[in-house]
Amino acid sequence: MTTESIHIVPNFHYDVAYLKPHAGYLPECMRNIVEALRILDEHPEYRFLIEQVILLDIFWQRHPEHRETLVRQAQAGRLEVAPGLYVMPDMNHPDGESMFQQAKHGFAWLREHLGVVPRVCWIADCWGHHAQLPQILRQCGYEFYVFWRCMRPEVMRNEFVWQGLDGTGIRTHWLARGYGNIRFPSDAEVVNAPDLDLAGCGSSQVMALVHELGTYGSNQPLLLCNGGDFMFPQASAPAVVRRLNGEGKTPPIQFSTPSEFLAAVDWDAVTTVDGDFNSALQGTFTSNIRIKQRNRELVNRLLGIEVLAAVTDQPHERLDPIWRLLLKQQFHDIICGTIT
Repeated sequence: MTTESIHIVPNFHYDVAYLKPHAGYLPECMRNIVEALRILDEHPEYRFLIEQVILLDIFWQRHPEHRETLVRQAQAGRLEVAPGLYVMPDMNHPDGESMFQQAKHGFAWLREHLGVVPRVCWIADCWGHHAQLPQILRQCGYEFYVFWRCMRPEVMRNEFVWQGLDGTGIRTHWLARGYGNIRFPSDAEVVNAPDLDLAGCGSSQVMALVHELGTYGSNQPLLLCNGGDFMFPQASAPAVVRRLNGEGKTPPIQFSTPSEFLAAVDWDAVTTVDGDFNSALQGTFTSNIRIKQRNRELVNRLLGIEVLAAVTDQPHERLDPIWRLLLKQQFHDIICGTIT
């Protein structure tokens, strides 16, 4: 298998709450973002992905000294926010209105603070994707969908157009190896080739990934994720990529945002697929059922208040802080019941 180029997307996956409560994860997340901004400033070829607006909002409040860099890198297209929803929700349990509210609050924050609008709905770690999502996501303004879990065995393609129940299609990429394919040495200085092999980013290991991903589609650019749960950005990454390109043993490698990678794909060459992707962890549909029931109850109550506000000509903005509380609880490790 050959590919014309390799695109590496540096990122870290953020859990609002999972093995720790919400506040327990924030210090390392703040450090990660600060380091990513530092590397972006030092290396023009570097890129970085941040997933969820709730984390950016907290970073904005806690680190005003980094606001200018955040805005500059986002508007330059080198720092991307995807999916740009308020949190990365479970894609099955929340109702349709909640999905629109996730986009409404996420998009509004990004427009106001960074001056950007998300194009890619990057759902790296959710256990199911229902067949109405292409229509909902396109109506929210998304051009692309990216997911990992729950690929159906008969599809198994890197790229395809996913067609929803109403016929709406969205260009879709499957993260066949998840969001943590490649890791660079933790020290800034790259000393020798064994360091690369130990970190999993030597030329032979990169080519092994290329050949594996190539079984799901050929002659297209390939995406490798440089990430993991709360993984600290590796400052050695730019030097390693320069070294790999200099060796000439791999296709050309570049850092990319999801948007840059997806723009390089020849979408006229992909097939169309319909149906849902819902094969994993269906037992969580009833795990911690009270969380799901309470969230739906409060969403329905809030929708009723919105109707009352509309007919009495009251400002809807007064309800925004309440919506954000509910949207936070729709994070995929909370509402699906896997939170510990």
